[in-house]
Amino acid sequence: MSITPFQALACPLDGEPLHVAGNTWRCAAGHSFDIAKQGYVNLLPVQQKRSHDPGDSKAMVAARQRF
Repeated sequence: MSITPFQALACPLDGEPLHVAGNTWRCAAGHSFDIAKQGYVNLLPVQQKRSHDPGDSKAMVAARQRF
């Protein structure tokens, strides 16, 4: 059985298969993920979009530096 990368990827929000549509990957439910100009796709869902403290915390950055 031959699997291409596009057949192996699913929407992280509902598990539906992702399909390329122009510069975007979309699932049947309409969730979309843009293809960056560098060629990658960020499939991480946006969490707490209006957070006062978005991104990595100081503790997360320090842990990454120690790693």
